Amino acid sequence: MQLDSEQHAWIQKILARTGVTAPEAAAALARNVATTMSDFTTGREGGDLTFRKIHDRLRKLWRLADEADPEIGIIRGKLRTLPKATLNTIETRAERLWPIIFSEPAPIVSRPGWLCDAPKEKLAEIVRRSIAGGGVVIPGRRRGPYKRSQPRYEPLIFGVARGARVPSEATPIEGARVVKPDVIANGRPRDDEAIVLIMWLAVNWLEAMEQTPAPGRSDKTPFGELVHQVFSWLKLPDSTGALRRYWDEYKSGQRGS
Repeated sequence: MQLDSEQHAWIQKILARTGVTAPEAAAALARNVATTMSDFTTGREGGDLTFRKIHDRLRKLWRLADEADPEIGIIRGKLRTLPKATLNTIETRAERLWPIIFSEPAPIVSRPGWLCDAPKEKLAEIVRRSIAGGGVVIPGRRRGPYKRSQPRYEPLIFGVARGARVPSEATPIEGARVVKPDVIANGRPRDDEAIVLIMWLAVNWLEAMEQTPAPGRSDKTPFGELVHQVFSWLKLPDSTGALRRYWDEYKSGQRGS
């Protein structure tokens, strides 16, 4: 799926409200939104993965890439099974990070899925760095009134760290991008397709703007306008109600409830 010229114009208009006029930012957001819309439509027609399940898959892939002697063949195989929107997001990051990590130009990207065929000596490092935007230390669980289990490191994936029930419980690692951790732990499942769609649009926004979207339940905010437009393009009802539920769940997660 590709956005038409009118839809591209809407994306540029929305970004202009934030003060961003760079055409590459609009192009990146438009490309990622189009992929998210395509994956959403495909998922409705025949089985999809929730944000939670995709986060789990990326977390496992990150751990594979973080091993001392990573299994390159397994990493390539798992990359190829990722949904298009997810792989597109990882590859966008990889293309941006490649010159920073390896001090050389990024490979010429001629097709989606190029990362799966990256050189084996560089694959694990670029995958690990592209999946996680830093990390946090999660305190151990309480073992009685005076004891805790050992703290553990969790990668920050799409601004989400597993087990961080509230921001104060997650200690950012030095050098990690400052993003408030969302919650994927012990809460109710987020299987509402509209909320899952908004989650992915928030990821698209984070990738294009390098910051999380500002809360807002209507199109008075730039991100809210983007959500309303995408719902309109997909002919989905009640974008206002879906935004309200999304932000209610987000705030509830931040309180640890």
